[in-house]
Amino acid sequence: MNAPAQVEALRARLRARGAAGFLTLDPEQQRWFTGFRASDPLLTVLLIGATRSMLLVPERARQASEHACVDCVKTYDEQLDGSMPGSRERLLDALLAVLQEGAPVAVDEQRLPIAVADRMRAHGHEPLPFNAVLHELLDAAAAGTRRGAVSVRR
Repeated sequence: MNAPAQVEALRARLRARGAAGFLTLDPEQQRWFTGFRASDPLLTVLLIGATRSMLLVPERARQASEHACVDCVKTYDEQLDGSMPGSRERLLDALLAVLQEGAPVAVDEQRLPIAVADRMRAHGHEPLPFNAVLHELLDAAAAGTRRGAVSVRR
């Protein structure tokens, strides 16, 4: 799958900072990077890695696989507790396990729940504050749109 220009710009900045990927639970950021906005904030997780992207969504949001511009959409059962296969926590654990060991993961530090940050640390991935970089990307995209050079979905 060809990634949108904003995803490739993000990946370049991730590489420059040695980050294994970018993780967000923010629906507006998810929409900007994938074209899909989840109806339930904090229930959907987007991870953009060096070469692949994945969206974790509740089972009732299956339409994400048709609308999101990502490599993979995984659904989870909201009824399961965190210790059971198929729960969001277990899928997030599996997702974090495939990232480069010990590498930081970029996050919007103003919107990352503490429980997710703790889970990242448990897998050896220190959250890397990335809010300023996200604003750079948005500003650059907005400037490009004004010049007619870049099309950005907001």
